[in-house]
Amino acid sequence: MGRLLRFDPVGRPLRVWVRSRPGEEDAEVVAGQILRLAGDEALLALERGVALGGRCVQQAWVRPVERRYGFGALWFSFICVEASAERDAPAAARWWLRLGAPTGEGLRIAACDR
Repeated sequence: MGRLLRFDPVGRPLRVWVRSRPGEEDAEVVAGQILRLAGDEALLALERGVALGGRCVQQAWVRPVERRYGFGALWFSFICVEASAERDAPAAARWWLRLGAPTGEGLRIAACDR
């Protein structure tokens, strides 16, 4: 449906659940933004560094778990994605994406948290 509406997720503010799932008590949510789409993957920028595959990253490649929905489903729903530090690499984590920044503001890139 998102494709029919010509929804483009690139550049839109996102909430990214990098630990746990939406609605769970121990969830960690970071502001993010899709920088570009490349096939069935997207390059995602994060407001601050997070642990992924044993290293701190501020950008990650993500691909939807439910391939039939894709990034177009963001216009109406949460989507679950597999995240990796490198393009076409095996998944190192499972994150959730939803439109809208957690603070209501745009993305501000900061240095990695250590």
